[in-house]
Amino acid sequence: MNNRKPSIKERLKGYMEEVSIDLFGIEAKATDNVRRYFTEVSQKTGTAIDELFVIIKKPDQVKAWLIEKRKIHPLPLGELVKFFAGDLYNPELERKVADGVSGYLDHFCEVENLQADLLKIIIVLEGGQPVIHASNTNYPVRKIQIKELIKYFK
Repeated sequence: MNNRKPSIKERLKGYMEEVSIDLFGIEAKATDNVRRYFTEVSQKTGTAIDELFVIIKKPDQVKAWLIEKRKIHPLPLGELVKFFAGDLYNPELERKVADGVSGYLDHFCEVENLQADLLKIIIVLEGGQPVIHASNTNYPVRKIQIKELIKYFK
């Protein structure tokens, strides 16, 4: 008969697995950059922010589009990097972001048991905060935290 109580380490182990610290403020910067991008596009086009969204897919390679009301604009890789990195953009980041998004989409499909060519990531601003939705063809899979996506950019 074992009457030993679990140690504090054992009790906290399950709780601490999901704790993460944004030590360098990368999540906050990416959030600000996404917010700034949508605001700039809204001001340039006169389209309300809630009518703008970015779609990212990976049929063969990472591709992105800016959707403005009913207009579809291809989003070159450099523009997608600026979407996340803002003023920190440099051409060397393009490969990192492309590889990171590609790696994330592959991992997501594996975990969720989805076909990669049917998955799309939809990014919108809701209440001034970026909200990322994963969708399989036309039905939602789940919401994604921005930190979950950008951790693949390393």
